[in-house]
Amino acid sequence: MKRYLHTLTVVLAAAFLITACADEDAQRFPEFAEGANVRVVINPDKSFLDFTDINNAAFEFTVYSENTDIETAEFFFSYYDISEDSTYEEEVITVTQFPSTISLTSSELASLFGLSGAEHLGGADLFNFRTVATMTDGRTFSAANSTPNIIASAATTSFTAVFQTFVGGCDSNLPTTGTWRSVSTQNPFGASARTGVTLTAIEGQPGFYQLSDVSTSLYAAFGFNADQPVQIEDVCNTLFIRSSNGAQFNIVTSAAAGYGPGTFDPATETITLPWYDAGNGFGDSIILTRE
Repeated sequence: MKRYLHTLTVVLAAAFLITACADEDAQRFPEFAEGANVRVVINPDKSFLDFTDINNAAFEFTVYSENTDIETAEFFFSYYDISEDSTYEEEVITVTQFPSTISLTSSELASLFGLSGAEHLGGADLFNFRTVATMTDGRTFSAANSTPNIIASAATTSFTAVFQTFVGGCDSNLPTTGTWRSVSTQNPFGASARTGVTLTAIEGQPGFYQLSDVSTSLYAAFGFNADQPVQIEDVCNTLFIRSSNGAQFNIVTSAAAGYGPGTFDPATETITLPWYDAGNGFGDSIILTRE
């Protein structure tokens, strides 16, 4: 027993000596560098560009940060013209003081992207913003190295990685009673016109409608259904084919193929609706007038 006690005493003494001689600096935990705190809070009264008053519309947001070691917060933003189906290259706004309020009028945005003016902006056009914060030590924070739960964040989160605004604010007023006469403007395969076309509001989806036929019956000559129905969306009198569910073909809105969004003229109650058969590579543009 004495031999065992002696051995245990020697082991404990050796452990004490090792601990006493250890380098305290080498045992310390490394210091953690702080991340970036950049919060974007959008003004609810100026959260989108009001199409009904586009020349006086503005988008406004305020940038907050609790950091003292942020060199810059940069907001890169692009413009997506939905009628052209094209995205304009990014512009950037740089913030160095917090809080800072950024207000961008529709005219200023149009000028930044080299557009003719605010009147160029159309319903459902998008401005997409992404945040890049650069710290004084050179580190950067963005959506690329931020966890998904803080992307498009609310005011209570620490970093707003991406956000957007759009052109909107107008109610859809397409008439849905009665029937329409549909006239082809390009007459593919000789199909020129038909009557009795209907437009029905889709319940529970404001601005969405079911059009009973988009094709002026041209497919009937080839043994397919005379009716090729599509779902359309009205965004500030700009019309998009959102689904060809019910049609036998993949009928879409395609600005790239020359068949961009349609229009509705409330004064004459006239609908002009281009459509494109993506599978067969041809399209048409119909004009719908009330019967």
